Amino acid sequence: MKALDGNAVGQVGFSRLGVVALGFVLAGGLVASSMTGKAWAAEEEKKEPAQGAPAAKPAPPPRVERAGPSIVEMDPFLVNLADAAETRFAKITIKLESAAAGFSQSVDEHLHQIRDSLLILISSKHYSNIRTVEGKLELRDNILERVNAIVGEGKVGAVYFTEFVVQ
Repeated sequence: MKALDGNAVGQVGFSRLGVVALGFVLAGGLVASSMTGKAWAAEEEKKEPAQGAPAAKPAPPPRVERAGPSIVEMDPFLVNLADAAETRFAKITIKLESAAAGFSQSVDEHLHQIRDSLLILISSKHYSNIRTVEGKLELRDNILERVNAIVGEGKVGAVYFTEFVVQ
């Protein structure tokens, strides 16, 4: 290994100092250009439009509601499961889909009955019943039957789990 003399050490220190100084200069330049660009854009917005130019952007076209299924997201269900050996919880968030007219309003009108029925259904399940895919599919079918019994047969076309946690 070669020993460094005093001049070599000074040159290394100077080059590090130069790199740090260059970094500060570049950062300052970026900040300054960012600030002047914003100021320039603000000044352009304040200027009055030229003769013949529109005073404001045209309004977007009105939103057209398209026919199709509506989806209602229910608040999450957090319940104790029916397991006696140990305490287990389930947190499940559900979306209901329907193509029926007035479905969202119907769900709103019967929300307390729907939530009550589903809380009783979910809390009656054991962990072993709902931990498998088949168990989740069966629970989804049970939910579909219960909600349709409350809002009107055939109104709910599909039930989706958007959150399903069991602990």
